[in-house]
Amino acid sequence: MNNCSFVLFPCRVKDLIYLDFHSDLPANTEVIITADGVVVETHRYVSLKAAKLPYDVSYLKPGRYIMEVMIDGESRFKRRFNKE
Repeated sequence: MNNCSFVLFPCRVKDLIYLDFHSDLPANTEVIITADGVVVETHRYVSLKAAKLPYDVSYLKPGRYIMEVMIDGESRFKRRFNKE
């Protein structure tokens, strides 16, 4: 089993949001940002083990968004953030 840890910050954001990711084993990782069930951004990483990933969301309209992280095709993390 590949144990992973995630931290998403800040939860109220104007420009940059960060995903701090750590995994026991390298994994194929997909980060998906959605608004009202519609995919806004998708980022794919091959053999990711640890990283502090910045995302520029300054162009997004104010509102609520969901960031979901898929590890080897399985949803492992899902958090809401507010774009101001």
